[in-house]
Amino acid sequence: MALAFKLFNKKFTKKYIESKYDFYISNNTASGIDKLQKKKFDLIKNDQIQVIVNKVRSGTYKFTFYKENLIIKNRDSLPRMISIPTLRDRIVMKVLHEILRDTFKIELKLVQSVIKKLTEESTKYDSYIKIDISNFFGTLDQDLLMKKIKKRVRKKEILCLIEDSIKTPTVNSYHRKENEIIGNFKGVPQGIPISNVLAEIYLKDLDYLYLQRQDLAYFRYVDDILILCNKSDVFDIESEIKKYILEEYNLNINFQKSTSGSLYDGINYLGYTFEKRNDNLFVCSVKKESLIKIENSLASLLARFKNLEGKMKPSELIFYLNLKITGAFVKDGNDLSKETEIKTKKYGWLFFYSQINDLRVLYHLDYLVDKFIDKYDKNGLIDKLLVKKFVKSYYEITQKRNKSHYIFNPSSFSIEDKKQFLIDTFAMKTKDLKTEASIDYHFNIRIKRKILELEEDIQTFS
Repeated sequence: MALAFKLFNKKFTKKYIESKYDFYISNNTASGIDKLQKKKFDLIKNDQIQVIVNKVRSGTYKFTFYKENLIIKNRDSLPRMISIPTLRDRIVMKVLHEILRDTFKIELKLVQSVIKKLTEESTKYDSYIKIDISNFFGTLDQDLLMKKIKKRVRKKEILCLIEDSIKTPTVNSYHRKENEIIGNFKGVPQGIPISNVLAEIYLKDLDYLYLQRQDLAYFRYVDDILILCNKSDVFDIESEIKKYILEEYNLNINFQKSTSGSLYDGINYLGYTFEKRNDNLFVCSVKKESLIKIENSLASLLARFKNLEGKMKPSELIFYLNLKITGAFVKDGNDLSKETEIKTKKYGWLFFYSQINDLRVLYHLDYLVDKFIDKYDKNGLIDKLLVKKFVKSYYEITQKRNKSHYIFNPSSFSIEDKKQFLIDTFAMKTKDLKTEASIDYHFNIRIKRKILELEEDIQTFS
């Protein structure tokens, strides 16, 4: 029996989906075109899960139009369209994601693991090739994608789900049913839970071809491709891979943004900068735009403290400031207080840049925080001894990892810890924290949003 068939029968059951529900749908999960949010969906989830199981197993499940969300990177770039499914469709796609991931043995890489490997390989080569694929998700060849999937998946119900998911159109919030919409016949909607795993399947053969080569080091994160090689091989390798991508994958290459050159001149990749100084020294640092972004974020926080003129307590400011500096560990799941089988998730600017070896950046930021406090806290309300350090946080992250007590970890808080934290940090009244439910509510509402905001400090690199 084929693996995909076994996984389908195991995972598309009411019992399995109910057991994973809080992982699939969290309080901050965006609603789709039906505007149904988790709080209301929770009331009907049992019926909705049964609908999923019945329709998926009978091959009659159809996805609702995706809601359009336009993301603007900066004023000089075109907006990027993100497709947001309904909560019910998201559940179906989460299960589908698991089936495809396990069937094709896909490991979705972290940026940090790619950067670590790149740094390790850098001593062997003196040159690089960067390939920029134009509108990758929007131009994937659907027929070629399905052909690749059918090599390992034959179950009709799975194939129908995949085809319907990539052909379902994306519409704006004002769309009405009577408006005629043409289906999506090119590319994969970006933002749906299976988009990244479909991209991995599409380029899996390319990875295999270049990862086994001995004359180069190949790296790919979604559609960002980087090759390290020696100067004498640059022309042949660059010509070959560009031709292969164009002819075998029907993708478009942005020849203006695709570059090659010497590692000694430096490169940017995935938000990091790299520069080879000698055969044994490869400096890995932070992209200039991202450094400016975290500097501005720190300054804005302290300026806000000053402008609120006492409405934000020093203890609250110190918590927000320390959170920006250290980041946070959070058990992935629906609730910050809830332990799940899911691994600890890491949030924050420093976690993203944990692979740098240019510590001057961190000393600079610690110096800057000190100066910002002097500038915006003329009354000396902020105790500098309570403000954490980027340098120490870096060593805690890289040396102690999840065992660090220096990094904020709300999942480790007991109910009494949470209560005391709310009193000490936000000056909450004991009378408002009488029950465990009220403590959890106030803890989550004050902490969760701030942790999610940490991602805003990270400069996008695509």
